[in-house]
Amino acid sequence: MKWSKLKQLVLNEIVPTQEEESELDSFLFALLRDVNYILKEAGIPGKAEIHGSVAHGTWISGKQDLDVFIVLDSRDRRILRKVLDLISQKIDGEFVEAYAEHPYLQSKINGFTVDFVPCFSINIGEEIISATDRTPLHTEYLKDKLDHEKKHEVRLLKQFTRGIDVYGAEIKIGGFSGYLCELLILKYRTFWNLLEASRKWKEGLVLSLNEEEEGDFSDPLVFTDPVDPGRNVASALENESFWTFIYASERFIKEPKKNFFFPEKEKTSIIKLIKQIQDRKVDFIFLVVEESRVKVPDVLYGMLYKSQEGLRKALERSNFEVLRSSVWSNESSRHIFIFELSGVTIPNVEKHMGPPARFREGADDFIKRYLSFDNTVSGPSLENDSWYVLKKREHTNALEFLREKLKDGGIGIGISRPLAKSILKNHKLVLNEKIEEYLNEDLILHLNRILKGRPFWLE
Repeated sequence: MKWSKLKQLVLNEIVPTQEEESELDSFLFALLRDVNYILKEAGIPGKAEIHGSVAHGTWISGKQDLDVFIVLDSRDRRILRKVLDLISQKIDGEFVEAYAEHPYLQSKINGFTVDFVPCFSINIGEEIISATDRTPLHTEYLKDKLDHEKKHEVRLLKQFTRGIDVYGAEIKIGGFSGYLCELLILKYRTFWNLLEASRKWKEGLVLSLNEEEEGDFSDPLVFTDPVDPGRNVASALENESFWTFIYASERFIKEPKKNFFFPEKEKTSIIKLIKQIQDRKVDFIFLVVEESRVKVPDVLYGMLYKSQEGLRKALERSNFEVLRSSVWSNESSRHIFIFELSGVTIPNVEKHMGPPARFREGADDFIKRYLSFDNTVSGPSLENDSWYVLKKREHTNALEFLREKLKDGGIGIGISRPLAKSILKNHKLVLNEKIEEYLNEDLILHLNRILKGRPFWLE
């Protein structure tokens, strides 16, 4: 399909309708009025403002995630808690307290998802007090720069990155933030121009809307913040997301398809999935962790990814070959670590190489140690110019190995302390098809993607 035709089809689905715009405007008018009244009544100098994609005019139909910033004239960080307490007490809705650099509120109000974020009022060039202080400056900067057409181009970029699963600066995704998408369109003018340019991108690329390009960064992509040149707007972008965008853009330019923006949900049954696991001729170990306390996603995934890495490295240090690892969570009560191993068991005996014979002192120590080592099966002996022994492995079964290492919750192998506490309370190790009892629609999709092993846009 020609891009000009496909572009209009996609815009028809992602540009908010007039009805959506009107409903949102009415809701925001009332909400900001109520929050500003609460601030005035409490004698707190400041003002509630809408920022993010709604304020920038780049939000996507059906994605009304609202960022209400309480911009405070005070410089006292102690007032942040008071502001959030007042809002949760006086605004009718469901609230969860979250943490970034400082606390904020996530809420559901009249069907809208709203984040209440306190920050301090600053001007461009002034030193920030908290990381969120820049956000109102971003809105001010973009106000006159994103015309009607550019807003559509931003929406196309956001939907494309969402479709290839690299949209969002949160830890779970490690992708393109909304603000980064907006700056990229200002830089390249159109979505198509950006995709064309990305074909020549290399790691370490530095982009800027200003002539000066400041800062010392080691990220795959650097886009200096026009309101704070010492900050990289793309700092959350992981290598995998960076290269995914480049390769997906290349494929899209060669053959524009709607499914890059709206990928079809892959359908598979529990029976089919279990058969795939059984036919794989490898072993899958699942560590199922149950929790009762809900964590904010960014905090949760930070812990999960750290723990996944600790578990993988522990298995590899004991000579279990981990082909792939992943982690899934329902983000409330259950997390499942997934390890694909070439085999759950390994031989009882391993070959352990020592120093070259010419290193006399080291070789003598090696010989002395393994002559008296209870687990020595054969040797020490020479092979060419180096000493070696055959010795019994300490662990030959990955399930038994993990059971032992999780007796302390896994702290000793790098599992985060809060998660270790949950593991001590309730966890289960499951092998291969026994994961069936835990399968739900989302986990099935996750496992199916692992088994398939390639993104949809490569097909």
